[in-house]
Amino acid sequence: MNRLIKIAAATAALSLIAGSAFAQVAGVSGASSTATGTAQTTLITAIALSATQALNFGTIVVPTSGNGTVTVAATAGGAVSTAGGAVVAPASATQTAAQFTVTGQSGANFSISAPGTTTLAGPGTAIQVTLTAQATPPTSIASPGPTVFYVGGTMTIPAAQAAGAYTGTFTETVSYD
Repeated sequence: MNRLIKIAAATAALSLIAGSAFAQVAGVSGASSTATGTAQTTLITAIALSATQALNFGTIVVPTSGNGTVTVAATAGGAVSTAGGAVVAPASATQTAAQFTVTGQSGANFSISAPGTTTLAGPGTAIQVTLTAQATPPTSIASPGPTVFYVGGTMTIPAAQAAGAYTGTFTETVSYD
């Protein structure tokens, strides 16, 4: 009987040790760990475009025969050239290239999207203008301050064109690269 008590005591002790070990292993499976992540951003000034000067061909005398062309260069000075009988009137307003001003994040690169043509409507047949971009347009916003670019154009005027004022619009778009 003594022996039976010893076996029962030994079994109880082993059960106690095994249960404790099992509890410790079971505790490992429920262990956890945490880490903290970060979030970040960089904000820049929105890009904006404004038309600050119109493409102005001035006052043109309609050719007496054939077609005449008038070109305004896409430069700050907007140099004008004529051909085929088109003549700038002596009292004409100053001819100018269109000027656009870009503002935004200093030093940021941008691109320009532009139409190839526009149409001038007036009392006679609409006049198509082929738009020309500045030879070397800017590609980044100046630091400090705005950046400007110019758009010129060429129009053809037939001898039968009705006299009067002709106007049209075109849309330039800038976007960050």
